[in-house]
Amino acid sequence: MTKPLVYIAGPIYGSGTPNGNLRRALDAAELLMSAGAIPFVPHLFLEWEKVHFHEGDQEFWQEMDFAWLAKCDALVRLDGPSPGSDREMAFAEEREIPCFHAEDLTGAARGVDSGVHRFIAALSSGRFTRHLIAEELAEVEHSAVEEHKRDVQEMQRLVAEWISRQPFGKGEVPPHQPLLGISEEVGELCHAHLKHEQNIRGVDDKRAREMKMDALGDLFIYMCGYADANGLDLWECIEGAWAEVSKRDWNKNPENGAPVPTGPARRVPASFYSDMHPKGSYIVEEHGD
Repeated sequence: MTKPLVYIAGPIYGSGTPNGNLRRALDAAELLMSAGAIPFVPHLFLEWEKVHFHEGDQEFWQEMDFAWLAKCDALVRLDGPSPGSDREMAFAEEREIPCFHAEDLTGAARGVDSGVHRFIAALSSGRFTRHLIAEELAEVEHSAVEEHKRDVQEMQRLVAEWISRQPFGKGEVPPHQPLLGISEEVGELCHAHLKHEQNIRGVDDKRAREMKMDALGDLFIYMCGYADANGLDLWECIEGAWAEVSKRDWNKNPENGAPVPTGPARRVPASFYSDMHPKGSYIVEEHGD
């Protein structure tokens, strides 16, 4: 069984601290090793740099990074601004090397299964090419998104039914009424932050968390009610907004966050194992007999 090679891309100097970024990369490497992959950690070049410093010579390191990346079966992108990592992702996508994004390693620490985990297992079996597996994972992800869509739409329907049974829901609900509830809950959320920051009224860390959860939950319910009262599909609102927001890059375009001209939009991130999403589109290839 051949273990797949996985390149770990992430900031070194672009954001955070070099030592902190090295630690995060090594944590990711440990998780990938436990999943059955062989990780490549370019952050370890920091040790080389301590002996032979190449000040301002980004291309010295990037040339080696690209050479190793070209031999890898997949790339994992850690969170944080990093021009070098952005170049590595673009390099990988041009060569149809599947890319996975990781902004939160807590899911991996819990051992939750993921796209990258399934990718490693399937590629290790030797029965599939990385391109075929990546396409299948993209289909799985699409199915998951559709399931979330149904969940939000079902929640909007349930809220509408509940409102119709309440005294304030008899007849036609004024379109603005749920908006007043939204404003009220935003105030509750601000209240939780303020009293926690002031350390008064018994709002300690635990109580503040409870208050925030309650306010956010109520906000979502009022949003469902507002969407229904105004003839809107809340999921379509979320999906449309994210399609625009996900294209913005305020690190590269601090003036207006204009979309980056190359590369696909980043999908919604969550945890390392539960939401490491394949990037780009891939050509289906199968081994011959």
